[in-house]
Amino acid sequence: MRPMSRTSRADLVAAIDDCFEHAESAHAGRKQATALLSKVMSQNEALGSFSEALEWIASRCPLEACDMSYLAKYMMLMTQPAMASVAERYVVTWMAAVEAEPSLHCKANAGRRAANVILRGTTPFTPRPARRRPPRTRTCGYGRAAMMILPG
Repeated sequence: MRPMSRTSRADLVAAIDDCFEHAESAHAGRKQATALLSKVMSQNEALGSFSEALEWIASRCPLEACDMSYLAKYMMLMTQPAMASVAERYVVTWMAAVEAEPSLHCKANAGRRAANVILRGTTPFTPRPARRRPPRTRTCGYGRAAMMILPG
């Protein structure tokens, strides 16, 4: 969806509020608000440009259903130029990670992981060192107040 001015956002919020206020039930209000939002989104060409970007990515990278929903989460409300830029970075990162992965069976996941990290705009996950747990203790069967017996 293209960026909206403050006034248009306020008008949209007021129109959605009116949908719920004048509806016979909450369900009817939701239906009216959904229809209103789909009309606004079609005017802003959000769905068409997103589907084109998704098709462009899918033609270059093997996408699964979870990838498509993840991309939708991050790209659905972007402007068209921002969406094109993110789609290009996604594909370039995917390809670079696939080429860098030596194991044939790990290539797709390496590409997916690297591209999703770029999409989120974060650094890769680094595991924390294992935390050493204190030794387990047992009671003599008389509850907390009983003497603790440490394992041998």
